[in-house]
Amino acid sequence: MRTLFFFFCMYLHAQNQTDAYSDILGSEAVPFTLSLEAASFTLASGVHSYVRAVYDGKWILIGGRTNGLHGFQDSGNFPASSQNDLVQVVDPSTGTVWSRLLTDPSSGLTPEQIYTLNVTAAQGFQDSDMLYMIGGYGYDPGRNENSTKSTLSVIRLPGLIKWVMNTDPSETFANNLRQTTHPLLKVAGGHLTRVNKHKPVLLIFGQDFDGNYLVSSNGAYTQQVRAFHVIDNGKSLYIKPCPIEAPNANYRRRDFPVGPIISQNGKALDPSVVVWAGVFTTIGDGYWTVPVSILPHGVTAMADPNGSTTFRQGMNIYNAATSGLFSKSERAMYQIFFGGISYVTVSDSMFSTDSEFPFINTVTATRIDKSGSVTQHLLSSFPTILQTTVFPGQPFLFGAEAWFFPASGVQLFPSGVISLDDLGAGPVVVGYVVGGIQSRVPNTSSMSESAASAFVFRVTVEKN
Repeated sequence: MRTLFFFFCMYLHAQNQTDAYSDILGSEAVPFTLSLEAASFTLASGVHSYVRAVYDGKWILIGGRTNGLHGFQDSGNFPASSQNDLVQVVDPSTGTVWSRLLTDPSSGLTPEQIYTLNVTAAQGFQDSDMLYMIGGYGYDPGRNENSTKSTLSVIRLPGLIKWVMNTDPSETFANNLRQTTHPLLKVAGGHLTRVNKHKPVLLIFGQDFDGNYLVSSNGAYTQQVRAFHVIDNGKSLYIKPCPIEAPNANYRRRDFPVGPIISQNGKALDPSVVVWAGVFTTIGDGYWTVPVSILPHGVTAMADPNGSTTFRQGMNIYNAATSGLFSKSERAMYQIFFGGISYVTVSDSMFSTDSEFPFINTVTATRIDKSGSVTQHLLSSFPTILQTTVFPGQPFLFGAEAWFFPASGVQLFPSGVISLDDLGAGPVVVGYVVGGIQSRVPNTSSMSESAASAFVFRVTVEKN
């Protein structure tokens, strides 16, 4: 899943990339506090593993799934009926949510187009008023089974918003959509990014899963960063591949926490992307502990797993909402991980490990100091929201397959990283964690024990 995509059961014999993980520290070295609270509004419907954009102060959510964690039966684990047909537009300033179905006749979409848009674990990036959406896993009507798509969808956001909000009867989804296909794009559960128009688009890691998901089956991991240019003049649209690195067995990863980071080199601020942890190793379906750094043109680097100073991630190992903060004055980068799924859990200041990779509510931050050293710190937690059914009185667990949306007015670097120094004094709402999976228990055993979340959480930061 950039969903809990193809989440295999973890057994005690699972072998992680390294036997040990780095110490998880307190918040003393983090120069801010962070808190979450439920917003006064929710989504129109719960959704996770979606593609998102922000335009004119409004959030746009497309695709994903409306059920929770997929099942582990011999069939029916990713039912087409739970693919998300609802496009949502949210104005966080007023809490207003508009929605419209892809299947609405006014969309102008063909059934084939709909099944390339309601996929799970697609990858996306935004360029001005355009959303570029690639790949994803979902139903293939031509084969009557699921597949990973090779489609690039370019969606013009102003027209799409008008269609969803129904402010212009002449607008359709189809009029704001252009598509093409390419074999390089046949990926789900990876990450898509581009630093600027002069750099290639990077499709980072992920998997091509062909056919219906079965417990005993597996997909083909790309094990590489695929670099290409999208040639788009507003009418013609095609993919121009760039030279890429050969597949690397250490990059057999999907559904990983990932985010842009900034490194300060003299006066220059160098952007890059870090893939943190992820799944799955080939022996016993363990997880990857050592992060991978990716430069804007696609060159990768991973520290020696056996190195004495190498950081090995223990918590928040699966795809969840993330956000980055950078301090020029401190020359330090902070990557925030909002709950999700973990190998290490903490309770009453005691740490333990769980090879079944449970859902957690814990929020942590990795700190990259000016020398490049990485540490992970306990930071906060999602607020306690108690269940009223199935396990009444037990808290929901949030964050997996959610997205972080920056708040309007917060100073951002071009990569989307928040400028910590510019937050000013006092508490500042820096953004929102939106949707995702809400689990009723740390380790699920049935599909009824999790669901797609409609919750929106406000994130507040206060500098110490």
